[in-house]
Parts: sequence; structure tokens; C-alpha cells
Amino acid sequence: MNSTNYTTSDYTSAIEKSRSSVVTVESDGSYYSGIIIAKEKETVHILTTAKATKNGSPNIVFDSGVRVSSTVIGDDSESGVALLQVTTNFEVKPFTILDTTALAQGANVVVMSGRNLTTGSAVVSSGIVSEPGVWRMNGTTTWLSSMLEMDTPITSIQEGGAVIDLNGSLVGVVASQPFQGNS
Repeated sequence: MNSTNYTTSDYTSAIEKSRSSVVTVESDGSYYSGIIIAKEKETVHILTTAKATKNGSPNIVFDSGVRVSSTVIGDDSESGVALLQVTTNFEVKPFTILDTTALAQGANVVVMSGRNLTTGSAVVSSGIVSEPGVWRMNGTTTWLSSMLEMDTPITSIQEGGAVIDLNGSLVGVVASQPFQGNS
């Protein structure tokens, strides 16, 4: 009898480690995700999808359920990302950011959304990196961006969400069709 040992990756520890660093971004009845990338005293910076800032400054809902208003610091429609700033009087945990050059083709990644405000659960999907370190040049400047191409299914609430490795470190942010037409 031929026996094959099938193994699966258990993503639970990576998700648990990262959970509190992912937020829900609420914008005019639409929901996206954001990632906490920095904190200095009470000032917190959150990276999200530029779609969330289309109609002004969105509300941020932390994993704890606390809701605060944000200020848009900047957005870039070509890369598909935006930077938000909020003020908190409670502890938040920024992501540990991994140098993406450490990711190899075929590496497992997990995409996490902020919590669904109705169900309280987050959307999580997994996949592999199909092409690491893809460089894109903006059509109007010399700004370059390192991108990961992956086979991970994405839902709309995951836009702006975290792409993490199996250790729970941040390796990317989900951007919908960045640099479309400029690659």
C-alpha cells in the first residue's frame, strides 16, 4: 500500500500574532482593511487602500472594537495605497515588517482583513508567492515599488489588509491592481 504523507501549514499562530495589528476601515458604507505600521506616543499610522479615502477621511475600527476618526496623510492612486493617522489613548501594536527580499518564490503567505463589523470575524486566505520582488515604475515619476505577485484569493474587505509570512511578520499590503497600465 502506497502511503503519502500530506502536510498542511497551520496558519493559526501567525494570524494570532498579527490579529491586533489589522484594523477595519469604514468609508461611506464600504469596508476595507488597514495595517498599523507605526506608533509614536498617541499617534498611530495606518496603511490602507486608496479606495478607502476616495470620499474623505474614513473611520478606523480597531480589533478591540474601539472606533476612531482618521486623517488622511496622503494617498497614491497609482500604487493603490493611502496613509492614515489616528490618535489613540490605548495600546496598539504595529506590525513587525519583514524585508520582502527574504521571500522566495513558492513561500506561503496569508492575507488578513480587519474584522467584519457584523459578524466579528475576519476574512483570511492563503496562497503562495508566485513572483517575489517585482519592480514597478510609476509612469510620471522615478518612484519604484517592490511588489509581490501571489495566487491568494482576495475579497473587497481584504483590500488594504495585511499580507503576512508564517511567522506573522508583515510582507505586504493588499492593493487592487496597482500601477495598472504602467508596468
